[in-house]
Amino acid sequence: ITTVSEFNRELIERKTGLSPSVIPLGIRSERFRNVEGSSVRDAYNIPPESEILLFVGRFHRYKDVETLIAAFAGAPARHDGPLELVLLGGGPNECRVRTHVQDYGVADSGTFVSDVSDSVLTDFYNESTLFTFPSYGERFGLVYLEAIAAGLPIIYVEDGAAPEVVGD
Repeated sequence: ITTVSEFNRELIERKTGLSPSVIPLGIRSERFRNVEGSSVRDAYNIPPESEILLFVGRFHRYKDVETLIAAFAGAPARHDGPLELVLLGGGPNECRVRTHVQDYGVADSGTFVSDVSDSVLTDFYNESTLFTFPSYGERFGLVYLEAIAAGLPIIYVEDGAAPEVVGD
């Protein structure tokens, strides 16, 4: 038996008594480095002067997009210059997430992209200033590796497999 993280190994061991080996996932990191000629700002009407805070993932409750939106709503007061929250994903809670964006008054500086191609994903990683992924139960999280490969600083929750994937 193998699994993708020490966090997941411990979960399996607790639930079954089995002790699987850990073989972490990987990505082709060159895919996420220095992409030239991105047009995602134009395609999604994001001003060139805006710093992009990026989230990539399905909108499951444990990914805690709602807390991210609440934190983003307070960010402009502590930051000089325009910010854009880009949410690449969708899923079972998309309507609730969209309502949160409206309720917190950040709809004008929030961009939703539900249908994400590989090129759009790569372009957003390369156009962004910061990657933020507040998931509190991630079993591994390829998105962390993608953000690292793109050279982005990462804000994450020290829970799940995030600490072992992101490290320092």
